Amino acid sequence: MKRIFLFLSFLFLFLFNFSRAEDNTNTYRKTQIGFTISPDLCYRKLTNGFSYRYDLEKPKLGYTLGASVWWQLRKKIGLELGLSYSNKGYKFKFNDFSFLTYGDFIDPTKGFVFNTGPTADVKGKYVYNFSYIEVPFKLTFLAGTKSLHFFYSVGVAPGFLFYSSTKSIVSIDGEEPNVTKNATPFNGIPINISPLLSIGINYNINDKSNLRIEPLVKYGLIDISGAATSGEFLWSAGLSISCFFIK
Repeated sequence: MKRIFLFLSFLFLFLFNFSRAEDNTNTYRKTQIGFTISPDLCYRKLTNGFSYRYDLEKPKLGYTLGASVWWQLRKKIGLELGLSYSNKGYKFKFNDFSFLTYGDFIDPTKGFVFNTGPTADVKGKYVYNFSYIEVPFKLTFLAGTKSLHFFYSVGVAPGFLFYSSTKSIVSIDGEEPNVTKNATPFNGIPINISPLLSIGINYNINDKSNLRIEPLVKYGLIDISGAATSGEFLWSAGLSISCFFIK
């Protein structure tokens, strides 16, 4: 994760210098309203000695859906404010995990009795989902020609957890997986703050609309576990695809 942020920082500096080049176009003068979808790779960072769980946990696929308004502040600088729904989390996957089954613990004539038959072959995964309402706020810097612009954005996204759930997918002895999903109580901190870093391209489809594509990294700064003995920080990396319409 540190390498990603370091790479983006160097790229920001390069694009900042590039954006200072003279550009006589005025494509971004009008207010724009956009709609966004982003498939995300989601995971969490653990601290305080819990990193051993990385051997058991894996990233999961999430997504973000949202809408935003973009205003041009200056010729090459814009401000974006949005409202989005974001699905985050991680998954716990297990293979060749066996549950021991026991007969009557005490037989009145034989004493302790255990079932010595074959154990079940259990495979599956648990997917932990955290659903947030986020209010992303981004400052965008532009560079490029009239129809195609490069841009980079920095900002922050306060998030408010309103739902958490666990989905289990378990198969026993190769049978059809049993899938269940249940809401789970959340006893941690329901508020999170994620810095935003992105670099992308904007293509003007016509005079009234444009398409924007940007890889986007979000890293939660707040330990959502709320416990002094553990640390849990959610993060995600996705490809944000937006369509903006000029008023």
